[in-house]
Amino acid sequence: MLAPMFAALALWLLLAAPATCPPDDAALCEQLCDGGSAGSCNNLALMASTGRGAPRDDARAAALYEKACGGGSKVACSNLGLLRAAGRGGPRDEPRARALFATACVSLDGAAPAADGCTNWGAFHQRGKGGLPRDDARATALFRRACAGGAATGCANLGFMLATGRGTPRDDSRAVDLYRRSCDQGSAVGCSNLGSRYDKGDGVPPNALLALELFKKACAAGSATGCSNLGLKYELGQGLDKDLGAALALYRKACDADSPVGCSNLGYLLVTGKAGPPDPAEGRRLLARGCQGGDAWGCARMRE
Repeated sequence: MLAPMFAALALWLLLAAPATCPPDDAALCEQLCDGGSAGSCNNLALMASTGRGAPRDDARAAALYEKACGGGSKVACSNLGLLRAAGRGGPRDEPRARALFATACVSLDGAAPAADGCTNWGAFHQRGKGGLPRDDARATALFRRACAGGAATGCANLGFMLATGRGTPRDDSRAVDLYRRSCDQGSAVGCSNLGSRYDKGDGVPPNALLALELFKKACAAGSATGCSNLGLKYELGQGLDKDLGAALALYRKACDADSPVGCSNLGYLLVTGKAGPPDPAEGRRLLARGCQGGDAWGCARMRE
């Protein structure tokens, strides 16, 4: 199961507002952004931050999100917070990210709040980031607000809190429902967590084939844990042909996305040389990284 995650960069489509460009027309977005359309500036920034529809340029994306946020686009404030939290397009600045998520989530100026901003603000409370103390109750309240506002990742994160009884009474059945709902809405973490349930038969009938499909969907949508889980299936040959090369690649993808389990699994393959030439030094470094990230299995392999 994956702990609460940040919402992905979000589109700001004001379908009723002709002054906002579609998210795939860079030329029109540029024109309307120059004319003061905050939604268009956000969409142009999204293209720059993802490399879809325009050359990838994190610094340009950050500047455009800043402009859009200042112009009243709440979702742009949340998107800028994600860049500041990750150190993309400028120095990492978690306190600034925290303030941006708060701005996105609350409505003090008449603008509708951005549900994904509430998701991200809740994740900071849950993890104790940006100078905030860990506060599961506050995180749960924010995830609940995000989910009610239509944020798929907010629903998945709320499911995690309910499944673990963190900040709220435990409600396993409701957690599974939220994982399913969020996965259907495109949340990678929701699909990954739901896949883990079916893989283990935890609160649902066991279904290895469905679990495998959910891990594939989660990994393709950007879930590091989904990629790590899928890699394990390839490593063990469960539900598909054993392929240690594929497992290695998936673990590396998961580790690059900061999955402690992915780093531990990758490190173990490198230490043992199961998937190719051994690299004990790099393997031990990755096992240590996984252990430091909270993966108990990685810590046990380190002690070995």
